[in-house]
Amino acid sequence: VAMTGDFILAVSSMLIARLRNNDVTQVLSQ
Repeated sequence: VAMTGDFILAVSSMLIARLRNNDVTQVLSQ
């Protein structure tokens, strides 16, 4: 259970990082 929880946290953090990077690139491109 702990491993799956860590996996979900890792995936969610990666998705959040990608979303933040996309927002930053959009702002910089504008």
